[in-house]
Amino acid sequence: MDRMNLRLKKQPFRPLACLANGHLQSIAGCIWRRRFPAVESRLVQQRICLNNGAVLQMERIDLDPRRPHLLVVHGMAGSSRSSYMLALATKALSLGWNATLLNLYDSSNRKPPHIFHAGSSCELEEIVGRLREQLRGGPWFAVGVSLGGNQLLKLLGERGGNLVGMLAGVAVISPVLNLPLAAKCLESVSNSLYRIYFVQRLKRIISRNPKRWKAAVDLKRLDRVRSVKEFDNLVTAPLSGFDGAHDYYQRSSCAPLLSNIRVPTFLLHARDDPILSCSPLESPAVKSNPCLQVCLTNYGGHVGFIGKSGQDKDCFWAENRVLDFFRFLVE
Repeated sequence: MDRMNLRLKKQPFRPLACLANGHLQSIAGCIWRRRFPAVESRLVQQRICLNNGAVLQMERIDLDPRRPHLLVVHGMAGSSRSSYMLALATKALSLGWNATLLNLYDSSNRKPPHIFHAGSSCELEEIVGRLREQLRGGPWFAVGVSLGGNQLLKLLGERGGNLVGMLAGVAVISPVLNLPLAAKCLESVSNSLYRIYFVQRLKRIISRNPKRWKAAVDLKRLDRVRSVKEFDNLVTAPLSGFDGAHDYYQRSSCAPLLSNIRVPTFLLHARDDPILSCSPLESPAVKSNPCLQVCLTNYGGHVGFIGKSGQDKDCFWAENRVLDFFRFLVE
């Protein structure tokens, strides 16, 4: 942890001059076009069937089982082909590490499909366990982005020291920590663009195969959904056994569990994140946990962190610091 603190002091986040506010960082991080030919040409698809019947599609790069393995968990409505997923795999590949990119959406033919959500920590634990059985050898590290961060942190908090032998380290970028607070922030007028973006992407998941969903979801009501909370009330909560969105948010937030984490964990968040508050990371329970390395930057937005050139091989500062953290744990 001390070495990571020293690295952060030597290489603090300095935003690109034209992206010096949270909204610009967030939007640029989403639309910035990047190419990953080295990774895309080597990805191998794998399907995994979970105990609950859900079937997941994941993409892997297997180099040497004796080397470290990086597991990457995407955010809401993301996929293994999200740019940050491919970027993290590219950085792992440059170190000679193995990488696994998850697709947390049920690809089975069962009706209704299983919904993966912020609280899907049990399924995530099953996935990690299965992968470790298949690929024995080097240490396993996991990184979660946004909603994927909540899933990982909830798992770590629930299992405490029981995961020490399973995961050697975890990092999260712009993690969702308090779902009720996040939902409230997303409803603000200033966040209308993000709300529209997420709702459209969530609807698209269902519109790809409406026949699978029509028995469980009122598709006419879905057309009228205009917020993530409305989507969660209509789709996520009832299909996951929650009594509405409020119950889902209360029971799935990782914030109350952060003090229980016993695996070395790097939490990277920006104070100007327009979607998510960083206040849960400033609580005494978090600050007193020696397993948590919290990095709060003044700028960076939501999964942005696009910095000035010259600091790293590329300008995506958060991704580089995550790999630094994992490297320090194995050196």
